Amino acid sequence: MLKEKWSKEAESKVNEILQFFVTNWTEREAFKFLLKIERVVSMIIKRPLIYPIFKNDIRKEVILKQVTLYYRIKGRTLLIVTLFDNRQSPSKLKKVK
Repeated sequence: MLKEKWSKEAESKVNEILQFFVTNWTEREAFKFLLKIERVVSMIIKRPLIYPIFKNDIRKEVILKQVTLYYRIKGRTLLIVTLFDNRQSPSKLKKVK
């Protein structure tokens, strides 16, 4: 079984998105977003190669139409690299390593 690890950037992005939900929507929407992340991460742990490759060894999965999760598998570790707001310019995503 894979061990789950979040990069500092991924943790920061989740917090930003949650803050956006709480400020502009409701805490309920923020909670639903967290549940979606948990479901996707659970699926990745069960079947790590299920989602498409973004580049090199980084894979991606759309959490919401506005948010995509990027991850990689390193040995027995699932590393959540970042979350990306799909409404931004894709050029900002080129920095993903």
